Amino acid sequence: MTRTPFIAAVFACAFLSSASDAADFPNRDFRVITGVDGKPARSDDSYSYASGNYRCTNASTRATPHVVRYPFNLPEGTSVRYVSVYGRRTSDATPITLRLRQVCQSQSASDPTSTVLATRTPAGNADGYFISAMEFSPSPNTLDCRAWVEASFDISTTACDASKAWIQRVLLETEPSDRIFRGTFSVNVDYTLP
Repeated sequence: MTRTPFIAAVFACAFLSSASDAADFPNRDFRVITGVDGKPARSDDSYSYASGNYRCTNASTRATPHVVRYPFNLPEGTSVRYVSVYGRRTSDATPITLRLRQVCQSQSASDPTSTVLATRTPAGNADGYFISAMEFSPSPNTLDCRAWVEASFDISTTACDASKAWIQRVLLETEPSDRIFRGTFSVNVDYTLP
């Protein structure tokens, strides 16, 4: 008879701990890189920052794509869950390829290693707006690695039209290792006191 309350308490603790582990969404940070923060890979690429979006404006075709990069640095111990790219590409616009890349170089290595972690090709449609999510797996070692998103506009057959293809923003969904200074400490504060 004395074991029944103990077993019930063990099951209750297991149930509560598993529920809180699964619901880790509050332990997320969302960082936005706006479209205007993109930097073209070539100095002769034409672009505009209309309405805060990065818009390719190359008027002529060429074999080399127009590439814009969005680098990001993360605090040590921060893990990245997803990287989402918001943009526009209508069905008659130049094709866009999105890549999530990272380069790593340990302190004892002499040459960096560059890898492509994910690739997405947004399909064109009448409205053109898209969201492409890429999973960052495994999360980078922030001490030895740097990461970036690049959007490649294929202008080999179709020149850029600024009204039909652009990048609006890049959204990073991160999970910090320590949230002690990120919580809402004002929950139990009485604001009626002077």
